Amino acid sequence: MGSVERVDLARQADVIIGRLSVSPARRELTRDDGVREVLEHRVMQVLIALHRADGGIVTRDELTRSCWEGRIVGDDAINRVISRLRKVADGIGAGSFAIETITKIGYRLASSGFEAASPASEAGDAALSPALRPTRRGFALGGAALGVTALAGGGAWLYRRAARPAVPPEVERLMGRGWTMMLQGNRDAQIEAAGLFRRAVELAPDYADGWGSLGFVYAYSSHYYPAAEREARRDRARAAATRALAIDRGNGMGRAALAFAQPWRGHWLEIERTLRAAGRDHPEDDLFRTTLGYILGMVGRFAEAAQILDRMGGSKGERTLEPGEYYYLIESLWAAGRLEDADRRIAEATALYPTEPNMFFLRYQIWLFSGRAGAAAALIANRSGRPTGIDQGDWDRLGRIAHLFESPAPDEVARFAADEMERARTGNGVAGSVLENFAELGLIDEAFALADALFFGRGFTVPDQDAPGAPYYHALEDRETSILFAPSTRALRADPRFNRLVEQLGLERYWRAAGVQPDYRRT
Repeated sequence: MGSVERVDLARQADVIIGRLSVSPARRELTRDDGVREVLEHRVMQVLIALHRADGGIVTRDELTRSCWEGRIVGDDAINRVISRLRKVADGIGAGSFAIETITKIGYRLASSGFEAASPASEAGDAALSPALRPTRRGFALGGAALGVTALAGGGAWLYRRAARPAVPPEVERLMGRGWTMMLQGNRDAQIEAAGLFRRAVELAPDYADGWGSLGFVYAYSSHYYPAAEREARRDRARAAATRALAIDRGNGMGRAALAFAQPWRGHWLEIERTLRAAGRDHPEDDLFRTTLGYILGMVGRFAEAAQILDRMGGSKGERTLEPGEYYYLIESLWAAGRLEDADRRIAEATALYPTEPNMFFLRYQIWLFSGRAGAAAALIANRSGRPTGIDQGDWDRLGRIAHLFESPAPDEVARFAADEMERARTGNGVAGSVLENFAELGLIDEAFALADALFFGRGFTVPDQDAPGAPYYHALEDRETSILFAPSTRALRADPRFNRLVEQLGLERYWRAAGVQPDYRRT
């Protein structure tokens, strides 16, 4: 930011951000459809400070000076305001702006055109009327949205390697940046990717890969939105994919977008076959490997997923993996029984991304469920190595779990089970973590009761929201079955009731149609 003048809302002129008219003096946002929202004073100050930077990075120190009059404030105060502003971006601001975190530096406002109306979007929207995601098995911590960061250029590397039609340099730059955003695996990045791809097709309206990529990011991200937004995103995905396939009948990204624009459950085989075909057409594109590995994990085929994901980055490691890619690879290696390889990759990823929260919690989780509960407890106890922005209550709970796994006293396990069953009612991400803990502690009846609620709504209702205050949602038909095949739930797979569970989920039908068996039946 060129200056760090104090943000005086009373003297700040009204501005336009995407579809929003912003009145700082009234602290009011008005969308072009008439919807209004009044922001907290500090939230509006930060929004204006970011907007004044005109796309530039605003450091945390600059935010302190411009919005807190230079007073000493802790990271938690800034994190809270940024978190509230992101909720605004996901609500009334959806399609108008997003907040991009620049690791260890500050924030940037990604605004005006990310999903706002434009010539290309108007064409797409006319056809509407008649997804990498948050990490799959990350802990749901008190509503904290744990995003991932990426090394800039990874997506561009993937994009440039592909043999694609010649397009203007600006379109190539937009596509590369969009792929980088897609591989970050968080909601803000996916919103930004959609805006970048939309701009690309504005500049090159006959570019099939641009339309296919736009459709894919809408389709993939649709699995993590509330119901109304989910269906709207799937409509947009189908419209963009149809445009891509009208230009190029064999466009792999367009085909993948159509396959992803439907619930996971019951459509695994169709999505898998589409991704394999797209991967054959574009063997250099790691995005297809990442998403195929993700789907294979859902159907209990982590061994093959690990083999596929291990090829990401090029045969000689030409490209550094993004955090989301590392996450899926490490998870698959662990679930496939390749613990030493998983540990090696964790060390590699942690060295590259030492402050990345999802990598921290994945390491905790693997240690917890692989006989190293003491090491997991020590990891949580080491305050200097923890990610920031996590409530102390969450740290206390994770420490309690690790100590309980280390020394499972019956009375303490019973109290824990009662507490956790109540907590499981707060969100489907929370319920998934609780289910894993129950299985590992030998609470098999409780684990199956929770699985009935989580996957079928039987017994009690598990909310679609991952955790209270979290920005991610999973409908019943989009709840990921991968936890059923993780090492943490091995005790469930040994129980006769597991056969009924996978039959009712449609997994038996998938295995028969695909002519395969899940890993646990082959070992």
